[in-house]
Amino acid sequence: MAFIDWTPRFSVGSPVLDQQHKTLIAIINKLHTAMQKGGVKDDMQRIFTELISYTESHFNAEEAMLRKIGYARLGSHHLQHVEFVQKARDLQAQLMAGKFTVSIDLLRFLRTWLSDHIMGTDQQYAPFLAEQNSPIASRA
Repeated sequence: MAFIDWTPRFSVGSPVLDQQHKTLIAIINKLHTAMQKGGVKDDMQRIFTELISYTESHFNAEEAMLRKIGYARLGSHHLQHVEFVQKARDLQAQLMAGKFTVSIDLLRFLRTWLSDHIMGTDQQYAPFLAEQNSPIASRA
C-alpha cells in the first residue's frame, strides 16, 4: 500500500500539472519505502534531494503556466512555494549533517503539505484554468 495514493480529487485539470503531482507523490512514496526498509543514509539523502529538485522544477512550471494565463493569486501561491522549498532545504541540510534522519514524522509532514497544497491552493486555480479553456493547461 502506498503512503500517498493519487485520487481524481487531486486533479487540477491540467494533464501536465497532474502528472507532475503524481511524480511528486511517487517520490514521497519512494522515500517512505526506503525508510521502511531501513534505507542507507546515502539513499535517503539522494531521494530527498530528488524530491527537492523535482519540487522546484514543478513549482517553476506551475508558476510559468499561471503567469501565462494571468492568474491573480500567483504572488501568494509563489510565497507558499518559496516557504516550502526553504523548509525542505533546511531539512536537507540537517539530514546531510546527520542531525536527523528520515522519519515517519517527516513523511507525514510531506504528505500533509502536498495534499493540503494541491487540495487547497492548487484547486483555487483549477476553475480559472477551466474557464480559460486554455491549451496552455496541457503544455506547462
